[in-house]
Amino acid sequence: MPEASQHPLSDAELTELEACLLAIGGRAPDMEYVDGLFCALLCGPVEVAPQVWLDWLFGELPAEADAAQRLLDLLTRHWNDIATRLALPREALDEDNFYLPLVLENEVQVADGPTLGQHWARGFAAGIGLGGNAWEPLFADDQAAQALAPIVLLDRGAHPEHPDEPVDLNELTDLLPVVVYQLRQWWRLQDAPGTRRSPAKVGRNDPCPCGSGRKYKHCCGAGGVTLH
Repeated sequence: MPEASQHPLSDAELTELEACLLAIGGRAPDMEYVDGLFCALLCGPVEVAPQVWLDWLFGELPAEADAAQRLLDLLTRHWNDIATRLALPREALDEDNFYLPLVLENEVQVADGPTLGQHWARGFAAGIGLGGNAWEPLFADDQAAQALAPIVLLDRGAHPEHPDEPVDLNELTDLLPVVVYQLRQWWRLQDAPGTRRSPAKVGRNDPCPCGSGRKYKHCCGAGGVTLH
């Protein structure tokens, strides 16, 4: 990413960026989605060029140069903030630099609107999709893939195997920081000398190891941008 201020976005700047997203009308419905997308790209196994996710989000940036530059500056700062927090070793983490997902809580739930954490989960799923096949080693490891379960449940808003059972969305969103750091650590271990292993491949018709309850070919193995 280009250089930008390392300071996290203020509440006013987040509101400004949210308004920009709404005005552009791209794929990102809000900053919650962008936060999930950035998180997946930064904790995942492969570097995705900024132009790739910019094209995915917007197609085209605002024609007015100052507006486009302001949008890029704000996005870059948010990216850098997440990157800094995820790069810290465990012993350096504290309440001031720990990554916390940007999950928007609506006081009034709109009918057919997103549930708590749903846009974040869908942004994360989009980030996995932009990584192409790079995430397949994790999907092939049943235990590691289970870390995605809270994200899958937030995406669906219900348990895939027990849709009538209530899902505690607050508890699931509380788990997201743990999930993110687990995934980041797992990929770091795969890159460490002497620790990479080749888990058994998941068959196309096998249950997806992420815990969605769907076949792998219709879930994480579909090569798309959904986890369910």
